Amino acid sequence: MNENPPIFDGHNDTVTKLPLQERGFFERGNQGHLDLPRAREGGLGGGFFACYVPNPRNEWSEETAISFTKEGHEVAPAPPLSTDRALRKTLAAVAGLFCIEDESENALKVTRTATEIEQCLQEGTVAAVLHVEGAEAIGPELHELEVLYRAGLRSIGPVWSRSNIFGHGVPFRFPGSPDTGPGLTEAGKRLARECDRLGVLVDLSHLNERGFWDVAELTEKPLVATHSNAHALCPATRNLTDRQLDAIRDSGGMVGVNFAVAFLREDGREEPDTPISETNQALYSNRTHEQSAQYRTLDPQTHLDSGHTTPGRNFLTALTCHEDLDLIKNLPTYLESQQEQFKKTIQLIQETRHSQRAHQGARLPNYEESLILQNPQLLQILPPTRLGRRVFPQTTA
Repeated sequence: MNENPPIFDGHNDTVTKLPLQERGFFERGNQGHLDLPRAREGGLGGGFFACYVPNPRNEWSEETAISFTKEGHEVAPAPPLSTDRALRKTLAAVAGLFCIEDESENALKVTRTATEIEQCLQEGTVAAVLHVEGAEAIGPELHELEVLYRAGLRSIGPVWSRSNIFGHGVPFRFPGSPDTGPGLTEAGKRLARECDRLGVLVDLSHLNERGFWDVAELTEKPLVATHSNAHALCPATRNLTDRQLDAIRDSGGMVGVNFAVAFLREDGREEPDTPISETNQALYSNRTHEQSAQYRTLDPQTHLDSGHTTPGRNFLTALTCHEDLDLIKNLPTYLESQQEQFKKTIQLIQETRHSQRAHQGARLPNYEESLILQNPQLLQILPPTRLGRRVFPQTTA
């Protein structure tokens, strides 16, 4: 077994955060999502680099929008963004990622195909997947989508936690259900179909439940939520119900664990001193045996001790998330540095699978390749050539 497989990060806000910090991507720091020195130390193979456009602070901010209730908290929804502002800011963020690529001396590559991701992982180059979080930069005719795709866009979240012309994002609320409003608009359905045609992953994180089911009905590709957790364990609106997790499993898809403690804890509190068992509960095990379509929840510290297992829940750990929005800024203290986050992620996954082997006597996949390659269906979302041939690749992970 390879003790140090590359981690593929499901979501980071590096591109958005770097302009706000007095350092560059190539300088080692102690704040922010990523820099190249810490990524190398932690074994980062690549990840989804998000381009997210916040509301103007004089219009809306998490700090002023949050209110506390007897049971938890809720955040007043952010108002819609104009397409002009969103497009201008999105293009600036995309350009920033390309600048990092140009200055990296081949240490980072913006990848456009599954083959390129695999090559980067083999060569030790950070594989960056260009992701847009919230599709406000795209108009109803979807012209901007085609341009962004040709620039390198391979993953998009139709919404952040606010409404736009494509659908409705879940507001931040605890406790609460993700069923918070109507589904995709007609423009949103066109967007999902066109992403399917192009080979752009539709990220279900931040989308409300009815929008989730609209995408599930429209797409022929695996369902993916890059940074969401289990609602049964932490009843925040941003988390996924068991029924949603079942649908993702059945599609051959994937969920990325979000290490923000407010989405991990049963009480939804922003408590950095959250025990490791809270994270373990979110790190669901992989298949119980090679041919089975059933998955089981398995926390080595609590689920095994209690003998509690639930067939059918799929919460794959090939993607991880280290989200650090102003509102959601607390990670567990044992994940205090980026390289430690990656190393601890591997350790947690290995411990979970080791416990499952002992409990089930099951044969599970090893770590000879990157964690993302444990799910070859996910790579089939991405097209095999830069400009979108419609034949999707087969992988042998």
